[in-house]
Amino acid sequence: MIISASRRTDIPAFYSNWFLNRIREGYIMVRNPIYPKKVYNISLSPKNVDAIIFWTKNPQKCLNILPELDDRGFFYYFLFTLNPYGKILEPNVPSIKEKIETFGILSKLLGKKRVIWRYDPIIFSDVTDKNYHIDQFYNLSESLKDYTEQCIVSFMVGYKKCVKNMNNINYENADFIKKSDLLNSLKQIADNFNINLTLCASENEIKGIKPSCCVDTDLINNLTGKKINYKKDSSQRIHCHCSNSIDIGSYNTCLHNCKYCYANYDLIKVQETVIFHNPLSPFLIGENYENEMVKEN
Repeated sequence: MIISASRRTDIPAFYSNWFLNRIREGYIMVRNPIYPKKVYNISLSPKNVDAIIFWTKNPQKCLNILPELDDRGFFYYFLFTLNPYGKILEPNVPSIKEKIETFGILSKLLGKKRVIWRYDPIIFSDVTDKNYHIDQFYNLSESLKDYTEQCIVSFMVGYKKCVKNMNNINYENADFIKKSDLLNSLKQIADNFNINLTLCASENEIKGIKPSCCVDTDLINNLTGKKINYKKDSSQRIHCHCSNSIDIGSYNTCLHNCKYCYANYDLIKVQETVIFHNPLSPFLIGENYENEMVKEN
């Protein structure tokens, strides 16, 4: 079993103490996000967990739990999203300088292979055009070249709720030619700094850029000596190459409040949801929240 922590929220940034409590208890309760009355009891025993994948924009607050994960025999790696958007699109994310410092600390603790940089999503807009991305990607690559070996990129999917929340910029739904032109430039930069650029969930192939696999059994096997073999995760987009995993997060719980986020409806909904969080509960969002979810569905 592979635990994804989490595509739905930033557990390392906001819920690391809760996660450690669940590790100590040895299990976690997860609701089906569509059918909230359907609840899964997931074992967190090291013998049942092949890997934990952490998705985060700020793992600084979870660094203190890593020694205990190591002592208990868990293998894990980080997908660290580091974008150049600042407060205009990521109002509650630490500064780039702070994130680079944390990235370096984490890399020195775990090694370059276990800290994967996500430049994600790439957003075309009136303030983030091609030249903006080229300049920012160069600066970030130069800063991270000693800390990682891989960068995963993807383009924003223009879901209505995301575009609506980004009312402070003019989003552009760029065509394939424009996207591939930018990717070719980013690849040249990444190659210059010995960073392997891969592309996430794209229906079109770009010559010289391999499709990424964020939940990567090959990486797990290479770093652990295991020989696990998981099927493709059918719950993800059709062009996603990730292996099957169990996501333990909940939607509308990430306090970064990124304007482009698909996992949050809006800040008000997040504020209404997180009041149900109890770090001692087996659920990320406490038992009483089930009644609220049923009402909404």
